[in-house]
Amino acid sequence: MRIAALIIGIVGGVFGLLSVISGLFVGGIGSAAEAEGASSIIGHSFAGLFFCILGFLGAGLAMARPLVGGLILLISALGALVAMSLFAIIVSPLFLIAAILAFFGRNRGTERVTIESQPPRG
Repeated sequence: MRIAALIIGIVGGVFGLLSVISGLFVGGIGSAAEAEGASSIIGHSFAGLFFCILGFLGAGLAMARPLVGGLILLISALGALVAMSLFAIIVSPLFLIAAILAFFGRNRGTERVTIESQPPRG
């Protein structure tokens, strides 16, 4: 499940970057047309960029430290939803799913490995 969290988190990050680029594009066109609120769209897109990079970090940590990675992915999902709202319609659920998979994919107990050798034949 941790591998799935890694892959879904990376896919969410890629979609997040595409959402940030589209938000910056819309904000740039609005700014060129001197529309009201265009600068806030650009600001929200840069905030979304921060949460997408944070989501990449959480996805990378999902393998080694699943609890920390899941928490970072959860923060990224909520932050992207607040920062980019409509532009994060794909990103936030993907980060949320990856966070759940990373959290439940962690080892709950200690793993015990024993090595038994074959008796010598002779």
